[in-house]
Amino acid sequence: MVIQRRQSPPASHAGAPPVPPPGGYRGERRYSDDPAFPLFARSVPAERKGASALGVVALIAAVLFAVVLAAMVFAGASHLVLGATTVVVQLLLAALVTAALVSPRARILGAVALTIGLVANVGTATAAGAVVSAQTGDYSGGMTSEQRAELQYPGIKGIDPQAVLASPSLEQRQAGMDAISDRIRDRLSAEYGFTWVQVADATSRPERNGYGGESLLQRYTAPVWRTEQAVHDSDEKRAVLQTIDDVLRADGTWWDLQGLSVPAATIGDDALTALYGSADPETQALWEYATSQMQTVAADPATAPATPLLYATIMDLDNDPTGDFRASQQSTTPDGAPLEGLDLTLIAPQQLSQDDRAEFERLLTELPIA
Repeated sequence: MVIQRRQSPPASHAGAPPVPPPGGYRGERRYSDDPAFPLFARSVPAERKGASALGVVALIAAVLFAVVLAAMVFAGASHLVLGATTVVVQLLLAALVTAALVSPRARILGAVALTIGLVANVGTATAAGAVVSAQTGDYSGGMTSEQRAELQYPGIKGIDPQAVLASPSLEQRQAGMDAISDRIRDRLSAEYGFTWVQVADATSRPERNGYGGESLLQRYTAPVWRTEQAVHDSDEKRAVLQTIDDVLRADGTWWDLQGLSVPAATIGDDALTALYGSADPETQALWEYATSQMQTVAADPATAPATPLLYATIMDLDNDPTGDFRASQQSTTPDGAPLEGLDLTLIAPQQLSQDDRAEFERLLTELPIA
């Protein structure tokens, strides 16, 4: 028995896509002939065109503008960023980038230039300049040479530099202040049985020079001492202050204490109440007295550097019905220290350290300031 295989009918071309025209379809996708990379086949444009000159110019201009802005900021010339020239250049650059974005051939490079412009522009450069100035402390940008010289002036405007040089040094002042503080505390301890605790450490900070900068002069505050015993009786308060005056007179270089909290024609009752709790010393929570050391420099008192100051303050919280003074004391008093008692505070403003004397004289000579 012979089995004949059934033969398929000849293939038909019915339904097949039309044959491409000679040269292929316009813009057709062509794939790599390399069988090793079938998944990474990419389309190849039928016609390549060169990059647009407009896009190249826009990109180069944006890069150069960004570099110039960065150079201004880090060179300390951030004041030039907001100058008319810089603003005009940025406007021209914006117009150039806009033209590149409109052109199809320059659009890609124009977009890159736009991105650079959004990061590096007058606004961001100004902000960066402010940050740099804050970090370095240099705010001299935009100043004239005379203003920069004034910023570096080592003295204080209105204070005679020769009087500063003739005055005792900061180190001599510190020694004298420590000595008078020791004598006062020893005398009060002997007469009233006071014991003392230090409630603040010594501090020192530069004085401003009156031209916007810092001088070489310093403001020194000696350690602050407080009695561990409260003083509530008004007669005892006056006796304590009189004893301090006796020590100052024996030293011979200090004026007598002057009451800052006592009623006077120059200060009203409302101000006394706000500062000291009452206009009546008998019910005041705070008594404040102060004095200064005598001037030893042969100079006009108006232009001579300030002499050391001494403050004697007595805090009496029995006269604090509102609790405001207690809250203030609690916020500033170290843990374990008493909240009330007698405080001795000595401050020496406008003092020149011996270590800074040579630099002080050098700057006075070099800086063109009358």
